[in-house]
Amino acid sequence: MVVVETLADCEDLTQLFTRLSGKQFTGRRLAAISNAGFECVALADNLRNFTLSTFSEQTMQRLRAILQRCRLDQVVDAHNPFDLTPMADDRAYEEAILAITNDENVDLAVVGCVPMTPALNTLVRSEDHREDLDREDSVVQRLLRLNDEITKPWIAVIDAGELYDPFAVRLRAAGIPTFRTADRALRLLDVVCSKSLENALC
Repeated sequence: MVVVETLADCEDLTQLFTRLSGKQFTGRRLAAISNAGFECVALADNLRNFTLSTFSEQTMQRLRAILQRCRLDQVVDAHNPFDLTPMADDRAYEEAILAITNDENVDLAVVGCVPMTPALNTLVRSEDHREDLDREDSVVQRLLRLNDEITKPWIAVIDAGELYDPFAVRLRAAGIPTFRTADRALRLLDVVCSKSLENALC
């Protein structure tokens, strides 16, 4: 049993427990990704009972290759949280998520996205821009496919206004726990992780 203080927490925790029920909680070593420096800082500053995992050398090589392909290796380096910057494309997100979730030093992950960048397809198709979140190769569709592939618990954070609601709606409809701020996401994920690990020991 989990005691909640607000109806909003009740709703979000129900979402988390339900949508992560098929995932395997094995520990508190967290990996985090975002394309915004401020969100990477927010993730690192709100760890609660989590610890930032130390990526293996193989994972580091994969992350460095992503940065090099996107010509970002002179801008940022590979570490946890992994900062993709607003210049990273849809493919980079998929490759980075696979790299960190396949790392044996990672127990669970948070995938943050600040979608106000033309490098990603995060908007509903329109004549006003070239994005289309329903494109097969969009970051949205890539995340949907990854959800079935990844056995470790992971959640998404879409930190943006109502223009990007369809992005969040698509993820939630596919069973991906999706939040709009990193601090709230980590606070509630900590509750679910603690209870899941406690039940695993019973």
